[in-house]
Amino acid sequence: MYRKHVTVAITGIAIASFALVGCSAGGSGDDDSAAAKPSRSAAADRATPTPSATESATASGEVAVTSEKIVDDQMGHTAQADRVVRDFPWTSAQSGLADRDDNEQVLVHVTMTAGEKFYSTMDCGSIRVQAHGSTESYTSQGTTPVIEDAMEAAGYPAFASIDQGQSGEGWCAFSVTDPTDVLDLEYVRLAASSNDGTQITAKDFFSEMVPR
Repeated sequence: MYRKHVTVAITGIAIASFALVGCSAGGSGDDDSAAAKPSRSAAADRATPTPSATESATASGEVAVTSEKIVDDQMGHTAQADRVVRDFPWTSAQSGLADRDDNEQVLVHVTMTAGEKFYSTMDCGSIRVQAHGSTESYTSQGTTPVIEDAMEAAGYPAFASIDQGQSGEGWCAFSVTDPTDVLDLEYVRLAASSNDGTQITAKDFFSEMVPR
């Protein structure tokens, strides 16, 4: 299969790595520019023990949600959520986030497909979860091995990265600021250019996750 390679262009956006997740730069919600949303450090890079299964055993349980499928009109990627876990316990590695009373850790089960037109990957860093209608939430995507262990122990295996034309499903962890009863799933498309000169514009896509 011939693959068009996509080079992501992120100008003036610093990408940092935190204890919970890697921070991803999102779009502004239109087709012309990408806006970076800051992420808060959670005592990054500290050596911490792997959490035991009991650390993650008190989550409130799965809740089925109705959420429209997000379809990227340029890349061909899709993302859809069908379940959430609210108030997933913080691990010892997340003390900085746990100390904030406006934060809630949320797990979201998603099914994603990477488009076939361009070569690019999809993973937990491709999406975000935030309070409904919020544009300023501090969000955390993806997981570190520490969080993956806690999720796995609680029965929520993490979403694995997928390549061009592949589909997958799994759980992603997010820190949500000032959470609401209905949360929004956000898919972030970064500005990019392919090796055939095609220009991909930055854009954010949103879908409400309404509890059933």
